[in-house]
Amino acid sequence: MAVVTNQAAPGGGGGGDFPDPLLDWDGLSETFASGEGSYTIGPLSVTYSYNGTAGPDSIALSNGVLTIASSGGRAYLVIDLGEALTDEILCCYVTMDSYSAHTSSGVLWQIADDTSLGHYGGHLQTLVGVSGVETDLRFRECTSDSPLTFVNVSDETLTDVSTTPTRMCMMWDGTAGSMSWDQGSATLPTNGEHLGNVVSKNYNAGDGAVTRGGRRYLHVWAQTDVTIRLSAVALRAAP
Repeated sequence: MAVVTNQAAPGGGGGGDFPDPLLDWDGLSETFASGEGSYTIGPLSVTYSYNGTAGPDSIALSNGVLTIASSGGRAYLVIDLGEALTDEILCCYVTMDSYSAHTSSGVLWQIADDTSLGHYGGHLQTLVGVSGVETDLRFRECTSDSPLTFVNVSDETLTDVSTTPTRMCMMWDGTAGSMSWDQGSATLPTNGEHLGNVVSKNYNAGDGAVTRGGRRYLHVWAQTDVTIRLSAVALRAAP
């Protein structure tokens, strides 16, 4: 397992690749009125959990915008993207605004190879507001859940996320992950390309020495007030 200099980040929509939507909730709504359990949003299966604690004060998806209010509980969504990409590139975007400061990371999202909640091997992670510092963003891979082990890819310094809309992107190409971010807008990108600030390192070399593995689950874990938009696309070679 390695972190390598990002000389050519996976993805980016170039070389004839095109974005094939996997997650597009634009115009869709869900009240999560039944609490924890399984839901279907559009064509996708979604599991909603409190992750072993109390639930948030409120959670609702309205016209594709997920709004969470939490004064101590947690909202954890596991979204099955319907396809485990190994030869194509999975590109996920999470954008947010109306973020309230928290004593730890208020939002954690992951591209994962399973539905295990929290930190497990095979989860590429983004942490927002690391350790309660609202100018910190961390990208890392959880390489093992027993013992719990992480490989930090990059710590990024932002404008305060509690006052500035923030967008994040992670891509997975079957062996390696690359990341990017920008600020000033919470509008979801549609082009399948990296955002303006591409992290200078990737997770893993992606040189074929590692067995390729697809990651079909998008995890979103929030424990503070926040408004979130989500999307995911597959970057496939154009026919």
